[in-house]
Amino acid sequence: RKMYMTGAFGAAHVGEAFMSDYELPGDSAYAETCAAIAMLFFSRAMLRVRRDGEISDVMERILYNGMLSGMSLEADRFFYVNPLETVSGLSGEQPGFTHALPQRPRWFGCACCPPNLARLIASLPDYAYDEDQGGIAIHQYIGGKIHTDAFGGVTIEHESLYPWDGALRWTVKANERFTLSIRVPGWAGEGARLSIDGVDIALLDVMEDGYASLTRDWKGESLVLLTLPMKARRLYANPRVRDNAGCAAFAWGPLVYCFEGADNPAPLCMLRVKREALPRIQPFDPNLLGGVRPLKIEGLRLSMPE
Repeated sequence: RKMYMTGAFGAAHVGEAFMSDYELPGDSAYAETCAAIAMLFFSRAMLRVRRDGEISDVMERILYNGMLSGMSLEADRFFYVNPLETVSGLSGEQPGFTHALPQRPRWFGCACCPPNLARLIASLPDYAYDEDQGGIAIHQYIGGKIHTDAFGGVTIEHESLYPWDGALRWTVKANERFTLSIRVPGWAGEGARLSIDGVDIALLDVMEDGYASLTRDWKGESLVLLTLPMKARRLYANPRVRDNAGCAAFAWGPLVYCFEGADNPAPLCMLRVKREALPRIQPFDPNLLGGVRPLKIEGLRLSMPE
């Protein structure tokens, strides 16, 4: 009721506060970077109390959207406030909108967000994996290798091109019985596929609270594959969110895309997307924004007299 679809939190500038339920304005949003990071802290603590895929899904949405937008690609400019919409001549200038800057500043007098981002990125492994008496859980798909002395010693190495590709692979080296729990994101629906050493696993038989729980006697080296149905899709806000009436967003996996004035003639409010049009993912472009897969969709631009 109080979270933006990017995983951002805090709709009001005054008091850095929440507003009423479903009051989520885009152009005056506060959506502080530190608020998104705080929700990651809170969600991580919640997972230690109760493993739930919905909590991990929120963490993923924040990591790839509401938090990551707080830093430039070069890591030398930062957003304290992450508005979901900026308007030329209004954002950063007019009363009530001076906080919603259209470009990232180099620094702040109260610089809590940049170091918070730095320490969070440095501690990402703690958000990706978990261990308890029953086994090991994989919350986020972050490449690398982990090792634990539990269960006679377990090493897990993760490889993928996520989020641009939905083929995820874990090489598990172990020789004892334990449960490996892998989150299957809610946005994947029923299209996810799982296998161990080439043998398909029926997800419905092993799913519990958003996680595929694999309890077995692990022997030597095993290859676990999770294939997610990556496709471009529309997102809609709750109908009670007045500011988003008649609007749609577009996503690929965990990523929420946006239109920007940098590559679209302003004003963006004049852009329209055809109701029946489907977003199409484009090939990976390593030279665009450090490497992304653009989305294209058929639409039109309104023209009005000056």
